[in-house]
Amino acid sequence: MSFLTFKHVSKQYVDGKNNQGYAVRNANFSINKGELVVFVGPSGCGKSTFLRMLAGLEEITSGEIILEEQSLNDVDVKMRDIAMVFQDYALYPHMSVEENLSFGLKNQRKPKQTIMQKVDMACSLLDLSDFRKRMPKQLSGGQRQRVALGRAIVKEPKVFLLDEPLSNLDAKLRVQTRKMIADLHNRLKATMIYVTHDQTEAMTLADKIVVMNKGIIQQIDTPERIYLYPSNLFVAGFIGSPPMNLLRVKIKNSQSFKLSEFNVQVPDDYQVLLQPYVGKEVILGIRPEYIQLSELTTGESGIKPNLIEFLGSENLIYFMLEEGELIVKKNLSSKMSPSTNYGLKIKRENMHFFDPISGEHLKRRSSN
Repeated sequence: MSFLTFKHVSKQYVDGKNNQGYAVRNANFSINKGELVVFVGPSGCGKSTFLRMLAGLEEITSGEIILEEQSLNDVDVKMRDIAMVFQDYALYPHMSVEENLSFGLKNQRKPKQTIMQKVDMACSLLDLSDFRKRMPKQLSGGQRQRVALGRAIVKEPKVFLLDEPLSNLDAKLRVQTRKMIADLHNRLKATMIYVTHDQTEAMTLADKIVVMNKGIIQQIDTPERIYLYPSNLFVAGFIGSPPMNLLRVKIKNSQSFKLSEFNVQVPDDYQVLLQPYVGKEVILGIRPEYIQLSELTTGESGIKPNLIEFLGSENLIYFMLEEGELIVKKNLSSKMSPSTNYGLKIKRENMHFFDPISGEHLKRRSSN
């Protein structure tokens, strides 16, 4: 049996104008023991609501949350054996690092020796030994976040909940703290649920990603499969930096279509799926790194870029086509010329096609 299960869980709300809506709608999935699962999506999509329902800070409207075969629906917050790390650290300002770490254990009336052993362990894990007597105001943002993590670690909970823990840190500290969280997960073998709007955090940390939009789970899978095989237009456009190119193309026949000046061959495994769309439009999806450019002479028919962004180790080349904006990523440590005329070649094996109305991936649609 799964370690943690959400059975058809919904959270309904009523706004100030008495309009009803869903923060989370019919969530039905499981998490295995020891997994680091990342919820990702735009602001207001419902991802933090999941943590709050699991922690007992929000009541669920319907469904059931089960942890190790026990329903949590009627279990008090203090009895859930869950620790939460907030984005604003939530440290006691009048307590030292050591006192913040030990406070929860003292409330549980743990023996002094046990408390000190756990505090020592957390300080060692998080490199806080030199800061034990400092107050929160004497710490940097990264150090405060480590104390917040340490306070969760000493409890040795069944599940760690992390609600956008890196959002208040600068770019360099985010990278450092992200590595530290990954290392902690590997060393503790703990079950962690992590919420973020930052897809880089999701892709680098997660064993499994839950992509959400408007309270509905769009896809649950490994980072690799989420990136390579998005289930719909939202996932394709949200995951990836830059995101997947999504172009509205008209299908001439099930073997080919036109993209700007170029004739593109349809992959063999899509030819049957595209037959209902002959003479109609469909959404072509292609990642920027799967498009090849060839330099053309002045007399040859091609296209010129609108913009080139040089990022040191790569160039992002932007083209404006009739079908939409196309971004190409080319690994090159010198800036490309914006005045060059280019030909395009799309790798057939990396193409995706989506229904323009439902947004579903055609392969997923055909399997339903």
